[in-house]
Amino acid sequence: MKKREAPAAPPPENYINTIVTDSRKTRDELRELQTTQLKKLVSWAYESVPFYKKKYDECGVHPSEINSLDDITKLPIIGKADLKGLPAGDLIPSGSSPDEFKLLRTAGSTGEPLTIYRDSHSINRIRDYNMWIFYRWCSGNPLSSVLYIMTVSDTSLERMLLSRFPVEEDRIMDVMLPTHVHFQYLQRYVPQYLSTYPSVIRNLSIELLRRKKRADFVKLIHSTAELLDEPTKDMARTAFPNARIVQSYGSHEGGLMAFQCPLHDYMHICSNSVYMEVKEDETVKGSTHAIITDLTNYATPIIRYAGMGDLIKKSDETCPCGIGYPLITKLEGRIIDSIILPDGTGISPFTVTLILKEIRGIHKFQIIQNELSSIEIHVVPVSKSTGERKELELHIIQELKKTIARGLEFKINWVTEIQARKPGSHKVPVVICNLKTEEILRAAKKDEDDID
Repeated sequence: MKKREAPAAPPPENYINTIVTDSRKTRDELRELQTTQLKKLVSWAYESVPFYKKKYDECGVHPSEINSLDDITKLPIIGKADLKGLPAGDLIPSGSSPDEFKLLRTAGSTGEPLTIYRDSHSINRIRDYNMWIFYRWCSGNPLSSVLYIMTVSDTSLERMLLSRFPVEEDRIMDVMLPTHVHFQYLQRYVPQYLSTYPSVIRNLSIELLRRKKRADFVKLIHSTAELLDEPTKDMARTAFPNARIVQSYGSHEGGLMAFQCPLHDYMHICSNSVYMEVKEDETVKGSTHAIITDLTNYATPIIRYAGMGDLIKKSDETCPCGIGYPLITKLEGRIIDSIILPDGTGISPFTVTLILKEIRGIHKFQIIQNELSSIEIHVVPVSKSTGERKELELHIIQELKKTIARGLEFKINWVTEIQARKPGSHKVPVVICNLKTEEILRAAKKDEDDID
């Protein structure tokens, strides 16, 4: 099949101007823009990407039937299972090479790692969106001293974005480094702005409190990728007393989907880049979950994707901040706790999830910590063979001990499905730490004599 050119995108330098202009549009103008973007994307996906051509033909739907946003319901909903394990040739435009795009592998924050591709225009747009939002969060006076603690893998969206930001490399820290190293860098650079994951915020807060310190120099904390729960917020408010805590809602699949209002706690949907539907959740009565269409990515199109598993509540209210995008008034998303070592220090959950996602033979996984000395790993294996499971178990433990050899024992439990945190709940966190904060701080207190 002859390679087709993707619809033209504005030059990278024009994205911020486009974002500013679109943020002032009325709801009707935004819907008109989204309709135009959707029609182009669906047509492109059907004509160029084998997965969508096959999927839409099976469902008996054609791009010519999509003439408004309401028509999107004619298209099938897709999930992780539809995309997981597909060869690159099915996910990208026919006639293209994977090398033409950026390969993204999720960190496994849902327990089901996934591989997709993004084009440069899409990544640059997300970059410029983040820069514009940061500027708004800072009320037009950007903080100059920054520290990012992120996944630095070449296949992570965060790494790709940071490589295009005007930020020095020594201000980007690997999330997999121990918490005491993160703390040292926090003390060394004295950043006004800290951008990281909720699990790191939690670990740093515990580390500060165990040392009887406060990071009062931090003015703004940006939390991303996971859900920032209230207990972590409360702990962070004590450890970082002068910091405003803001969140963005994004993923490798959907890109940047929403960001916290500069003036309020609600989140604005990035409506010029994403179309977000809500559908009644079958497991949680009265709740709706997000169905995402990324309107910007032509490498691996994401159209009517329900694989996020996040519950949201949308509002058509007009926000007084002047940004015209619709609001998310409630978000219950991906939860991922820290892993606590016997000495009370926390390590990033990605230390484990990034290892597990690279091991073949694992379909899904979940990590549970009930004791300081051990963690359980629930695994849905690909194979039902007892011999292959035994070999896989030894391989998992061997790989984990290479990285985590500080007094933790590992127990592998074979399961047929990963369970929610509570019966009847939609929340299926990949890492669950059932240790109480008081227990963690007691363990840390015993180790204080070893702190330099």
